[in-house]
Amino acid sequence: MLTYPLTVTEAMELNIAAVDWNAVTQTGATESIFTLQEEIFEHPGTRLACTVTLNIMSEAEARAWIYTLLSLYGQSGTILFGDPGYTGPAGNLDGSEPLVDGAGQAFAKTLAVEGLAAGQSGVLLPGDQFQLGEGTDAHVYHVLKEVDADSIGEAPVEIFPRIRAALLNEQPLILDNPVGVFRLAGRSQSWRIDEAQLRTLSFSLVEAI
Repeated sequence: MLTYPLTVTEAMELNIAAVDWNAVTQTGATESIFTLQEEIFEHPGTRLACTVTLNIMSEAEARAWIYTLLSLYGQSGTILFGDPGYTGPAGNLDGSEPLVDGAGQAFAKTLAVEGLAAGQSGVLLPGDQFQLGEGTDAHVYHVLKEVDADSIGEAPVEIFPRIRAALLNEQPLILDNPVGVFRLAGRSQSWRIDEAQLRTLSFSLVEAI
């Protein structure tokens, strides 16, 4: 029996040629027809999405990808996916073990964190990523602003996307190989076999919320 979320192996990652990421926000705008003044509406909906393009592969190389995607049964199943080129945080995490500071925080754009080295500047830097939750609850977050710890090792972390659901107090931030739960953006999946029996395919994923 299939168990979700599925995973991407290191061997499968080697055949990823490109990933085009998309940050989706539920915002709206109206504009006065008289003054052209704008009014902006920001709703809490945010998510990550991406289109993955794979290398041209032999049948043996393509097999794992094709049957992993088929195993998703369209949008029914989920898969753990992250930035395959991400090399880890660039901030100074010496002496820090970042933890969620306070339960709840659902839909927040700023995450309260504790467990940082007291007074340390640049603990996390813009572009750093981390994961909260595991398995079906795994989500990836991107740091938007340099994080400086205060005198007791606490700091606010501005992130994208918003926090998905209520968090547990002292829940750890997973900094190594962060992944989130995604599903196919559409109900069908195709691939191409050329006259040399080489396979080409691409697919789009959206964050499973």
